[in-house]
Amino acid sequence: MDSSMDILINSVKGTLFGQAIGDALGLATEYMPKQDVKKYYSEITIFNYTDIVQDYHRSTWKQGDWTDDTDQMITIMKSIIETKKIDVNNFAQKFAELLDKGLPECDD
Repeated sequence: MDSSMDILINSVKGTLFGQAIGDALGLATEYMPKQDVKKYYSEITIFNYTDIVQDYHRSTWKQGDWTDDTDQMITIMKSIIETKKIDVNNFAQKFAELLDKGLPECDD
């Protein structure tokens, strides 16, 4: 039987993976007018990364990649893990590093 810590860890992992996957799929309609969403996606019942229209905006990411939203979430998590608190100065430092270097450990 899972301990309460195992349940908590699995819940956090599920939240993080769900956020990243949702972000990657959400790119399909990011900044897209409603009429284009209907035009490109109205016939799709099960959505895959390969279904994402490759217009100018979406083609700047690799297929299945997440956007800066997930990069920012990972950066915030790294800061909290490092400092064990919410430290706005550390956040600022980590965001500056994100802008400068991306997330090399995520091939980004």
